[in-house]
Amino acid sequence: MGDNPNTRQVDALAEARAILAHGDNATYPSMAAARQVRRVVKQVVEALEQSVKLQSHYAELLNMHDGGERLTFASADAWMERLASLNKQDAVSS
Repeated sequence: MGDNPNTRQVDALAEARAILAHGDNATYPSMAAARQVRRVVKQVVEALEQSVKLQSHYAELLNMHDGGERLTFASADAWMERLASLNKQDAVSS
């Protein structure tokens, strides 16, 4: 299950959020390194939020165009919950 790209994404976002939550209390070689990690993680989380918004927008447009039933997500958290659900389904079927 650890090689599943969805699992890695869920784990990466959870780790990123944990880093943001711990702030400067996390253990890093220097405070500058800690600030750099927090800055990068924040940028990645913001990029994911924007990516999910864009994906959902295009899914809505395509659904209107062809009557499809593509999923849309209100937030990156909702998208991550969907990935976690798929991971559980994969684990059960394996």
